[in-house]
Amino acid sequence: MSGLCPLTDTGIFNFSISADTLRFNVIHDTCLSRNDYFHDHYYLSLPTFTEALNLISMPDVYPNPSPNGIFNLSFTANSNLPDRIYVYTVEGRKIRQENLDKQKNYILNLQSFASGIYFLVMENEKEKRTIKWLR
Repeated sequence: MSGLCPLTDTGIFNFSISADTLRFNVIHDTCLSRNDYFHDHYYLSLPTFTEALNLISMPDVYPNPSPNGIFNLSFTANSNLPDRIYVYTVEGRKIRQENLDKQKNYILNLQSFASGIYFLVMENEKEKRTIKWLR
């Protein structure tokens, strides 16, 4: 690629899929070196099969919001339960970490934390999922 483009100059692009090929289309870009790069380098072969997604089960979280800071997490599926959960504040600070040991029902006590928006991150060895709730 000849020349560097300013970080603030992102251009406008879209993409199209034809059969098993993903192709970026330039709508507008003042950085000419990037135009050439997209045209020459970004043709991606996509898999033509579908893989069954094995996502972590999403729990029912209740009550939401909780007046006393105690939440019940109830997972309905028997498989794909998270191994661990983390609770983050809206500012991104981790305030709680728990191992679930494949429990279907769990009580999460956040009584000592202020009312507000929190994020529950659930993970197992294959993936992470996040939900938002109110305290």
